[in-house]
Amino acid sequence: MTLNVAEQRQVADIVRTGAHLLNLDAIWTAGLRERRPASDIDRTALIKVGSDMASDLISIRARQDFLIKCAGEIEELIPDGGSFAKHWQIDSEGSLPELLRKSVLRLQEDGPAEVENLLRQVDGLQRGSAAEADLSEKIKEAIVGIVVSLSSLIWVRHGIDPNDVVRLLAEEAIKEGVTRLCKKFWS
Repeated sequence: MTLNVAEQRQVADIVRTGAHLLNLDAIWTAGLRERRPASDIDRTALIKVGSDMASDLISIRARQDFLIKCAGEIEELIPDGGSFAKHWQIDSEGSLPELLRKSVLRLQEDGPAEVENLLRQVDGLQRGSAAEADLSEKIKEAIVGIVVSLSSLIWVRHGIDPNDVVRLLAEEAIKEGVTRLCKKFWS
């Protein structure tokens, strides 16, 4: 099973959506820490951020079957399954396909409540209330798992060595955050 160009583009779109979601979560969390947005412009922007986060989660969840297909593609492309645990300093024998499948399952199980919570927070902001929630660690872990796995799929598919993929993803700026999230995910 080889992904065609249109399917590879879908993979890139999902990676982009996942990265977008994680970045929006950082903005959302920082904005909510202020308890009350500094201005109506900030409140309006936070409402848009929360709505976009919910849309991103819904979009990624809707691609469950395709994501599972991608796990099979990773198994074919990377003979050892992309054993990444040693690169992320994780005490696990987890493979990239396993990470992707677990991430999809977590998103399927916890995603609806997460979307509901985000929309409730957005509604509260629209009514002038202070919002207090951000994405749960479980959802962040699942999104990171999807982004890492799918990025690896695209890069390996186009001739980049799996170890180089991990090195590229593990730049010092993100390594600690990914390591922390993955350790929690595998525990």
